Amino acid sequence: MKVTEASRALFAPGAFLAFALLGLTIHVPVLAALDRAGASLLGHGIAVALFFTALGRWYAVVAVLAVLVAVYRARGADVRVPLALGLSQALSQLAVAGLKLGFGRSRPAHWLVIHEPGFSYPSGHAVTAIVFYGGLVLLVSRARDLPMWAKLWLVLPAAVCIAGIPWSRLVLGAHYTTDVLGGLFFGAGWLCVTAILGFARSRKRFSASAIQHPRA
Repeated sequence: MKVTEASRALFAPGAFLAFALLGLTIHVPVLAALDRAGASLLGHGIAVALFFTALGRWYAVVAVLAVLVAVYRARGADVRVPLALGLSQALSQLAVAGLKLGFGRSRPAHWLVIHEPGFSYPSGHAVTAIVFYGGLVLLVSRARDLPMWAKLWLVLPAAVCIAGIPWSRLVLGAHYTTDVLGGLFFGAGWLCVTAILGFARSRKRFSASAIQHPRA
């Protein structure tokens, strides 16, 4: 196991623990103050926030994923890689739906434009920002046949989404700051586990290929 994989294995439990502790201590005065501070973003840049919020919804994720699959197929690469990312995203959202029911936190009353249904903690959009768009960054960074300039141009939009999507939830009043932080913690833990499993699977395929086609 490489150092990077070992660090992910150590980081994932910590991220999940931070998520759980935050969810259980939401009403602590310090965290309540943090929620009030985040509310200062309410209403600033609504048009841009609506755009980023749309990028975090299922139809945008499906569209990006379809393009990614098409690119992989055109390059003769293994389309199971982006499909695995899509599966990870879908499973993470199912987990979020269950966790929201478990924590049962009500949405903020000061919402703008879109009245979101359901409970508030954690933010599913924040989870998507990390799991899906952060996953895209990992895929691009691991692409061995892409020049550095191409990687930068591909990583930049994903990185903007990673920051912009959580920000948009505060601007629109759809979540409290702690909801967004909880989503980021949970998403980070989930992405680490996904990366570890993906690395282990790719290493297993490489080992099987080496056995079947040994060097002369």
